[in-house]
Amino acid sequence: MSQTPINETNRIKDYALKLGADLVGVADVSSLKGINTYIPNLFGSFPRAISIAVRVEKFGSSVKEINSSFTKQIELLENIALRVSNLIEDKGFKTLIIHPEDRIDLAKERGLISNKAVAKAAGIGWLGKSLLVVTPKYGPRVRLVSIFTDMPLLPDKPLKCQCKDCQVCIVACPEKALKNVEFVDHPKRREEVLDLSKCKGESGCKVCMLVCPLGIRKR
Repeated sequence: MSQTPINETNRIKDYALKLGADLVGVADVSSLKGINTYIPNLFGSFPRAISIAVRVEKFGSSVKEINSSFTKQIELLENIALRVSNLIEDKGFKTLIIHPEDRIDLAKERGLISNKAVAKAAGIGWLGKSLLVVTPKYGPRVRLVSIFTDMPLLPDKPLKCQCKDCQVCIVACPEKALKNVEFVDHPKRREEVLDLSKCKGESGCKVCMLVCPLGIRKR
């Protein structure tokens, strides 16, 4: 008996979770049309995208611990994505991994396509006021990888923003890089919300990631 989309989807998700993923969602790629991408015919070739998230607190709870374990975080994501991709391809379908550290435009910090946009479309979380993907369970303390595929998986529903009136990340930003600009779903331009020239990004700040009250564990 052939597998149904829901059975195949659950199998893929369960496999990713067993490999170390903390969250897995599936996006209907049609909802991503209009998003910047450097891959020709990406949306026409792959109707689905799997978003996989790993919580950074697996590797520590301080900025120093999270930064020092950066390579391990990426290695775990890459391993999960490769093995999930192999499973899908063994079933006769195509895949394309969007790696977390792909950078096409270094000046604008842009990759082949935004893994955050994929995660949002896959119901992993919503785009917060820090422009990080905020998940209900772990807040923004996650790293992401995406797998585009033509496997007929059952897509998840995107989540509505739950930040409401919270401004914790905006107030806490030591560089005052966040502009406290309201937007629905996502801003027209990233620069409207975030001053990239002030944001330290991958170089070590992580304040907006760590102060978000959602998903903070009691210690």
